[in-house]
Amino acid sequence: MSVCLRVLLVVVSVFATIYAVRKIRQSQMKIENAIYWFSLAIMILILSIFPQIAVGLGSLIGIKSTVNFVYLVMIFLLFSKVFAMSMKNAQLEYKTNVLAEELAIIRNQLEKEKEKNKDKGKEE
Repeated sequence: MSVCLRVLLVVVSVFATIYAVRKIRQSQMKIENAIYWFSLAIMILILSIFPQIAVGLGSLIGIKSTVNFVYLVMIFLLFSKVFAMSMKNAQLEYKTNVLAEELAIIRNQLEKEKEKNKDKGKEE
């Protein structure tokens, strides 16, 4: 892994951490969500400081270029995050639909109650 790439990875991981901390302080990101990004930044930092880890793991699975191993790991981690976010999105959509259906039922019941009260008022 070239020195330029290693420096770039260190800079990116430091800026990602600083950015996540700023977003947490501004209440725009939850700590639970930031943990993933902190972990990713730490992993990138470790791989850039100790490229022997990437070389060893890459050769273990048959990847000759260290850079390709680093990119493969990043792509895998980002795909896993996208999958987790898709699952969370599907759950939220389901909950939104259930809430909308419950709200429609409650509104319908209130309308029926109003109609009953109007009819009772006319009879008296």
